[in-house]
Amino acid sequence: MVLSQNLISFINQLPDPIAAEGFVVRLFEEYPSRAKVWERDALFFSNLLTLAAYSPWLAETMLQQPDYIDWLKRERNFQLIKPKEQLLEELGKFAGRHSSISEQVMLARFKRRELLRIYLRDCLRAATLIELTDELSNLADTLLQHALNACYQRLTNRFGLPHVLDARGRKGTAKFAIIAMGKLGSCELNYASDIDIMFLYSEEGTTAGNGVDPDSSISNR
Repeated sequence: MVLSQNLISFINQLPDPIAAEGFVVRLFEEYPSRAKVWERDALFFSNLLTLAAYSPWLAETMLQQPDYIDWLKRERNFQLIKPKEQLLEELGKFAGRHSSISEQVMLARFKRRELLRIYLRDCLRAATLIELTDELSNLADTLLQHALNACYQRLTNRFGLPHVLDARGRKGTAKFAIIAMGKLGSCELNYASDIDIMFLYSEEGTTAGNGVDPDSSISNR
């Protein structure tokens, strides 16, 4: 393809013009009809090139998953922070549409899709540092919550609910939590941060079993 002079001028102003040019060439080679549609929106197309120039990893994400580009085009308001409740709802819908892949792959893909939006907000200076670390923390918290819910459901299906007895001998259910420490605990996560977490359960006891296998009752631990 032949790049227009306006496009060349814009690319040359980016931090990595070679990466941006390579991205746009591959985009037209691999998705010619869709790329022509994206190119018609000059502002949006410049956002794609900006992402590609700042992050080769996210550029590859867009090339591997072109549907994410369409999704990013629909995410028009880059001034807003997505709260955890909204992310959980969107992750639930995303998981429903990708039920054929493993939970781990699905969560990784959702994370990369959301990072496109967050990183673009950063590149466009549409968010403060505090807002960005808040968003990254919300995203990590959302992924942990979804993973916890999925794992808890599988474990209770296999072993039954984790039971405990109170002082009067009445049965109750032990609780489980993931405690975030460090940067995630203070909602100050950055792009390169690991997450420091601790698993806690409330009380010793045994699970109720699954009602089928007599050996399916295990310790709460």
